[in-house]
Amino acid sequence: MTDRPQEMLCRALEMTEQGIRFYREAAAACGAGPGKEVFGRLLEDERFHQERIKEIHAALVAGESWDEACPLREGEVTSGGLAEIVERHGATGACATELGAIASALELLKARVEFYEGWFRRAEDPTERRFVERMVQEERGHFILLSDLQYFYEDPKGWSLKEDHQILDGA
Repeated sequence: MTDRPQEMLCRALEMTEQGIRFYREAAAACGAGPGKEVFGRLLEDERFHQERIKEIHAALVAGESWDEACPLREGEVTSGGLAEIVERHGATGACATELGAIASALELLKARVEFYEGWFRRAEDPTERRFVERMVQEERGHFILLSDLQYFYEDPKGWSLKEDHQILDGA
């Protein structure tokens, strides 16, 4: 294995460990409600990312190819849409700590997407490229989920209209 994938995997592992700490603290700081569940789901996704990256790294160091080291399965990440979470918890407000955590998480996710996009541009192996592309998709999904949560807290009525697919015609 060349040094580049190993360095990238090590950096990705550092980011997942940072995410685990962040989401654990954010979930603990949230009251019962949508934010707590969203941060909990993101924490589980980070734990999954951590295990996936560790397994790939160990396999590559042991001399396996990307194809052998990186089986990509569907449906591995748990984060989904916000609507079902809100339905379970109702329209609860967010505290300042929660809103701050959402803003910070969005910044972290932007940096992660940029990291994985940069890695994708330099990836040579087709399986490596698929792995990195999957990571970009998953991080973007996290970003969308948190953006949606932020919108829900800032404008619950507007969010509800968007979710119900209602159109205001001005009449």
